[in-house]
This record gives sequence, structure tokens and C-alpha cells, in this order.
Amino acid sequence: MVIWEVAICTSISLPKKSKIRDAYMHLKPVIEDIVHYEVHKFKGSISAEHGIGNTKARALEHYANPAKLSALKAIKTAMDPKKIMNPGVILAL
Repeated sequence: MVIWEVAICTSISLPKKSKIRDAYMHLKPVIEDIVHYEVHKFKGSISAEHGIGNTKARALEHYANPAKLSALKAIKTAMDPKKIMNPGVILAL
């Protein structure tokens, strides 16, 4: 993972087919689950100034405060009753 992050931060391209990339892509979901669990355990947040995004949507449903998630869904439903704005992207309504 560190090699991949260094490559991203320094704009170095890893070949599309490489053992490092394959290993990272295989382990990425496991690493993310561990990190999200630990962050939640210490009452932290899995998002910051960049928001949730598609990559953290599954974690949002699992780790978000139920009251906040309910409020978010109510606001989304009120603002988009026909569910035409980004259907199913962050909230599966």
C-alpha cells in the first residue's frame, strides 16, 4: 500500500498489470474495512472536507450515526422526490 501511495503522490505510474498493483487492488477492500472499523471504534469520521464519495458509500451505511443518516435520507427525499439526481450513488433510497 505504501508503494502505491508513493506512486500516487509523486505522479509515478504503475503498470496496469503489475504484481504490486494486483496485490493492492486485492487487499484494498480489506484494508479499508479495517481502517473504517478502527476509526468508528474511536468515534472518528471516515470523511472530511472532501465528503463521502462513491468509495466510502458502503461504509457510510454501516458506520454512520443512524439519526444523521436518517436525516440525510429525509433531506434527500424532500429535495429529490422523483429520485432523479444521482440515483443510488450515495444513499440507496
